[in-house]
Amino acid sequence: MLWITLLSNLFVAWFLAAADATTLPLPITKKGCQDKCGNVSIPYPFGVGDDPICYEEAKFKLVCNTTFDPPLLFMEGDNSVPIIDISLSQGQLTLLLWISRQCHTINGTVTDDRFYLTLNLTDGYKVSNTRNKFIAIGCDTRAILRDTSGKSYQTGCISYCTDVNSIIDGSCTGIGCCETAIPKGVNAINILFGSYYNHSYSWNFSRCSYAFLADIQWFKFNVSDLLHFPQRVVYKHMGLPAPPVVVDWGIGNLNCTEARQYVCGQNTYCSDSENAPGYHCLCNQGFEGNPYLPDGCQGTSFGVLLVLIGSSVLFSALQKRKLMKSREKFFQQNGGMFLRQQLSSHDHSVETVKIFTSEELKRATDNYNEHRILGQGGYGTVYKGILSDNRVVPSRNQR
Repeated sequence: MLWITLLSNLFVAWFLAAADATTLPLPITKKGCQDKCGNVSIPYPFGVGDDPICYEEAKFKLVCNTTFDPPLLFMEGDNSVPIIDISLSQGQLTLLLWISRQCHTINGTVTDDRFYLTLNLTDGYKVSNTRNKFIAIGCDTRAILRDTSGKSYQTGCISYCTDVNSIIDGSCTGIGCCETAIPKGVNAINILFGSYYNHSYSWNFSRCSYAFLADIQWFKFNVSDLLHFPQRVVYKHMGLPAPPVVVDWGIGNLNCTEARQYVCGQNTYCSDSENAPGYHCLCNQGFEGNPYLPDGCQGTSFGVLLVLIGSSVLFSALQKRKLMKSREKFFQQNGGMFLRQQLSSHDHSVETVKIFTSEELKRATDNYNEHRILGQGGYGTVYKGILSDNRVVPSRNQR
């Protein structure tokens, strides 16, 4: 009956916790702060507006530009790179960054030379080296990505082809498409284009060169990109194609070991940022919500269930321990210790005398069946007991 009651209570508690989790949305911002701009949620430590309580530090102050329809979210002072997603669990932003292109006429004259791929992130933000790659498309293309923050870093790749039949969908290894990784710590970049033959050998199927940064989870090369890549990019900003780019961010400039005081709320732990300076806050297992708010991480229904199961197991163990102590107490009160002493002092009788547990006596007397009663008196009731080897023994039960 005890276990049935416990299981019933566990089920009710789990059901109520699950109902709360589905009906009560967890807050993502501090009270009174804007939590959305257009289609993008704005979780603290980010914020918009002039009230500094809405963002953790100056680099997390964003701007919601309502002149766009729907409104767009930007870093302060830069309306060219919209933010389309903020991830607290990954410590990342997703931006839209224009592509650069250079096109030629059949005679080799440059007709379209747009170097839109320019990015200048503020301190504390870094282009993710694990989520992005620098990519170039074209059949007479040399593209170079340069760091403009004074680190003298540059990388690039070459893509060349003279026959469209040699190009393979999904392959970006230098024939029609090339890609290269970027290092850690990059936050300011631009690009340079180059061509060996002004597309004169490939003009019929590749008239332009394209270069861009992109989330590797988004891009997959297609042969049609040689002529129609801008049209294939579903993301647009101000009418121009802009692939998604992932940016890393962190709190402050110190890691978890160096920082003496975290901004993390309750039920959280600290995790070092791997690319950007600083650290991140994450909810403990069994909790969910915004770890940067004081009480942002709330117990999930699964977490509540684990706590309840643990409590029930502990309760059961305590009850079992209490029962064992009670049995030992009754054993001593009813001469058990004296009997043990007598048995140990008479070695020849040890094999002929046995101490039975209460469970064994219950089985021997058929749970003290009234049909087994041999007699009753002031010291209890005597029952007929039948052991497993069919021996008959008397058993007295005090009630």
